Amino acid sequence: MMIVPHSVGMKTFILFVVCILMAVLSACTDRTSPGNPSGGRDTSPAGQAAVYDDSAQFLLKSGRINEALGYVNKALTLEPANPEFFVTLSDIYLGMNNPEKAKDALNKASDMAPLDPVPDFKKGYLHLVLKDYTLAKEYFKKSIGLQPVYPQSYFHL
Repeated sequence: MMIVPHSVGMKTFILFVVCILMAVLSACTDRTSPGNPSGGRDTSPAGQAAVYDDSAQFLLKSGRINEALGYVNKALTLEPANPEFFVTLSDIYLGMNNPEKAKDALNKASDMAPLDPVPDFKKGYLHLVLKDYTLAKEYFKKSIGLQPVYPQSYFHL
């Protein structure tokens, strides 16, 4: 016979024991699988590069521009043909007040992904910052032409 404390009912006590057993069993099981020995993390070069790019974007937003540049360069070392990383690089160069390098990075991103509206939107924003409103408008319209539901471009027109 099992001794159950008087203050709890038998159903509550059994539920408690089942929860404890589930917690113990889940802690003892191997969470990795043969196809993914890392336990759910993407350790491929592309996955690592994406983490570096995310870190660069966070550092840029935190005002740590030089550190951000280091991280995006690590991402580009692992995935040199990823246009998203060149967009991040352009944001960093713009934050460093280097619009020419920002433009070069955006041109590379556009060449790699000619149907992506983001590089053209960013080019429009870059020209807006440079007070070249005619060229900014052209790039915003181009990004809308590539993706008509791209709201950021409409906002800046």
